[in-house]
Order: sequence, then structure tokens, then C-alpha cells
Amino acid sequence: MEKLAGVSKDTVRRRTGRDWQEWITALDAASAHTRTHAEIARLLEGAYGLESWWAQTVTVGYEQAKGLRTVNQKADGFATSVSRTSELPAVEVYARWVARKWQNLAPGATISTKTAPKSVRIRMRDGSRVAVCLSSRPNGKTAIQVQHEKLSSAEELEPSRRLWRAVIDAVLAGDAAE
Repeated sequence: MEKLAGVSKDTVRRRTGRDWQEWITALDAASAHTRTHAEIARLLEGAYGLESWWAQTVTVGYEQAKGLRTVNQKADGFATSVSRTSELPAVEVYARWVARKWQNLAPGATISTKTAPKSVRIRMRDGSRVAVCLSSRPNGKTAIQVQHEKLSSAEELEPSRRLWRAVIDAVLAGDAAE
């Protein structure tokens, strides 16, 4: 097992003292496959002294290894993300997002909250949620991260990625500018 939960065996060993195979063996011995996600995470925090973030990561890795969770699967559905770096400053990228002209690419999408010039939260018609996070970078650039959550199946992941890449393209091309 080279990588689980997006983390290599070397990194998990360095940060937790065990590699993935050692964690799987320990959690199998504790019958973790019969426990909920929260119960496994609490076990890792209590019995093994892991910090919360690492307890969650090891739990997800274990669930993936045991077929209890697939890649991109969360407790409330599936999630995916796309990112891009823009030459534009964050204030300009933010203005283009809140101009809402990109919404023709995502019918039924509505902005639920916004925090200038850092984030835009979007509610989709199907009940899924999207978070757009903007981070200023050196030389006036902006890192754009779009996270689409609460998707109902793994089959929705790639169409979601295509959609949000197209939206980012439109926003950055100025098609969403006022």
C-alpha cells in the first residue's frame, strides 16, 4: 500500500509512527471494520494518541483499504475539486465570480454566501454545494480552488470537474465580468 487517503506510506509513517500496512493490521486487530468512521477516529485519538487530523486521515485510509469508502467519498456523498492560478488579482477574480454571468454554465446554481475577496459559496439545484476559495499569491496572482461537495455518486465526479474547469475558464476569460 503505497498511498491511501491521498497520503504516501512514508508520510503517514513519519507523521504517525506507522505506515499504512501497520495501521491496517492494528485496526483489523481492533475490529475497526465493524465500527463507524467516528468510532475509528476516536479509537485512533484515544488508544493511539493521534491528533484529530491524522486520526481522520488514517480512518479514511483504512476505510479505503477495506472497501468501506472509495476515493473522493465523504460521509455525506462524494467531493471533487479543481484549481487554477490566475494572473489577475483576487479582488478582480472575486468580482467576476459574484457578477454571476457564469451561471448560464450551471443552471440552477445560486450564490448562498460570499466574503470579498476570498470566497463564494454556491448551492446547486441538486442539493450539492460548491465552495470557491481565492488566495492572493505573489506578483498579484490568485490561486482559485473550487470544491464541489455532496455529489450523490462517483459518476458525477468527472462531469463536475469539467463543469468547474469551464466556469473557471469563463470567469478568467472575462465572460463573467460586468
